[in-house]
Amino acid sequence: MGFFVVGGEQRDEYPVTLRDGRTLKIVTYDTGAVRIYLHGGALYVLSEVSLKGDRTDNVMIELSPGGQGSAAYSNKV
Repeated sequence: MGFFVVGGEQRDEYPVTLRDGRTLKIVTYDTGAVRIYLHGGALYVLSEVSLKGDRTDNVMIELSPGGQGSAAYSNKV
């Protein structure tokens, strides 16, 4: 891929094809870092993130379409 996470190299890649044809790809690195890619989508905004807790808790990331008519488009998120 040509991308490096600081101090790490890519280990695994997990593509998931969504119902509408877009592809979500999760890439893991030997440092424990994770990158998430969304291919074939329009503009998206980060609408919610939960990073609190400790190592046993889950991390949640929500992306919302930023198209015209959405709260994200009008900066109300």
